[in-house]
Amino acid sequence: MITDLLDPFADVTTFFKRFNQLGYDSNAKITVWVNGDKYVADRESKIIEIIDLIAKCHNRENIDLAFFKRDIDDKLYDLSKMPQMINLTIINCEGTGAGIDIAGTWIYTMDFCNEVQVLGYDYYGYYTNDAGYQLSLVDTDYVVQEGDTWYSISRRHGIPLNDLLALNRAIETERVFAGQVVRIA
Repeated sequence: MITDLLDPFADVTTFFKRFNQLGYDSNAKITVWVNGDKYVADRESKIIEIIDLIAKCHNRENIDLAFFKRDIDDKLYDLSKMPQMINLTIINCEGTGAGIDIAGTWIYTMDFCNEVQVLGYDYYGYYTNDAGYQLSLVDTDYVVQEGDTWYSISRRHGIPLNDLLALNRAIETERVFAGQVVRIA
C-alpha cells in the first residue's frame, strides 16, 4: 500500500478493496510505503492511524512500514514516534545498504555489467523466512517452460495466482505455452 498521508481512511479503504479482490488473507504481509508530502501535518499520527485501521482486520505483526532513506535523512519522519513494528523497510537507492540501523529490510541499487540492478535484502527473514536473504527485484518476466500452468508459475515464483493473472490480464482457464513471456512482477 502506498500512502501520501493526505487521507488515511480513503487510502486504507481503497487498499483493502484491492487486497480482498486479489484473495489475500490476514496472514499476508502488508507493506505500508509512506510517500508523504512534506507539507502534510502530523505525519507520524497519520501513519499510526493507518496502522490502527489496517490492524482492525489484519494481523498487526504482518504490517511493515517502508520509507525512503532520504525522507528520514531530511527529518520528514521521526522513527522514534513510529509504533514498534516487527519490520521496517528502507528504500535507499543511492546506497548499498539500509543506512538505518533498525531496518529489517532494505531496497537499494547496484551497478552490474553497466546496468543498474535493484536489489532487496531481508536481514531478519521477515518476507522470506530466511534471514540474510538477498534477491534481485529486476526479474519482471518469466519465459514459460513446457508443462507450465498459471498455477505452477505462481507457486514457483511465490506470487498469489490472482496477482499473476491480474499482472497478465489473463484468466485461469487460459493456457500458457512454451516460450510465452509472462509478467511475474
